[in-house]
This record gives sequence, structure tokens and C-alpha cells, in this order.
Amino acid sequence: MDATGSSLDASSRGPAIELRNAQRNIGVETRQLGLFAEIAAALAWRKRRQHSDICTVPMILISLVSDSRMAQLHRRFSGIPGATDVLTFQHGEIVISAETAARHGIAFATSTEHELRLYIVHGLLHLCGYDDTAPRARGAMQKVQSRILERALLFERTYLHGNFKHGSANARRGRTMPGRRVT
Repeated sequence: MDATGSSLDASSRGPAIELRNAQRNIGVETRQLGLFAEIAAALAWRKRRQHSDICTVPMILISLVSDSRMAQLHRRFSGIPGATDVLTFQHGEIVISAETAARHGIAFATSTEHELRLYIVHGLLHLCGYDDTAPRARGAMQKVQSRILERALLFERTYLHGNFKHGSANARRGRTMPGRRVT
């Protein structure tokens, strides 16, 4: 059961998530970020659009890379020079520049961790069929992105503070993080 009381089996929470840290310049708590990615994926799965890419992939791979690697990928697949924050591929891969996240964390007065989480949600929404090329579509995507980010951060904080332990009062009341079943 999730926080709304609905049961989440494997088919209702979407593909599995794998997180790889393929860069060495920015320190990242990969275990915690992986937990966030699982939560965000379960929430994004509920907002997926019919026939979206996320419906066809068994696993989503999230790779954290350096700016130099991101610049190579950005040029190769988008034809645009320089690094970008996140690239999403239809086959279920999300590539994120950790160095860009660190710079944006400073520029936007957030944190590297917040920016990484934002990019994960953004990439997941692209896999769920959302587009941000046209202004109207961008606004719709940003609205869903903000809601998922806020909710996933709340679930992550609650989970990390031990409120979702097996057999806890919260678990007995059906308050679990998305994608997790309490038995």
C-alpha cells in the first residue's frame, strides 16, 4: 500500500531503477539518490501518458557523468556543443551531469542534491511522454514535475527518518513510500 492506501505491485510502479555514478568530481550519496529515484519513478509512473516510452522498458538506467562526457553525448545525440543538465533516451536511459548540477545548485541557491533530484524527475517525465519544447507543454510538464519532486522529497525524508519501518504504526496505517509494499 502507498500513502493513498492503494496497493502497488510491480506492474503498478513501473520499471526497476538502476543508478550508476560514472563520474568522480562531485561527491554523491548514491544510495540515497537511488532511493529518491525509486520513489520518483513510482510517482511518475502514475502520471505516464498512454504509449509512452516508460511503458516499454524493463529498467531505467540513471547515469551520473562529468561535464566532458555530457558534452560528448550532447553533441552526438542532439548536435549541440557543450554540456547540458540531463539527456533522456527512449530506451530508458537518463544521463545527468553532476558538475552541471553542482553549478546550478550554486546559481539557483539550491544544492547539488536538489538539482540531481530535479533532473531525475525531469528525465522520468520525458520517458512518461511529457515534452517541454512548446511553451504550453512546458508549463504542463513543469507543473507535474513540481508536484512529483515535492512529493518524492517528502517521501524520501520520511523514509530516511525511519517512519516506514516494517511493522511501524505508519506501515500499519498503510503509509508507505510509493512502490513499496508492507507485509
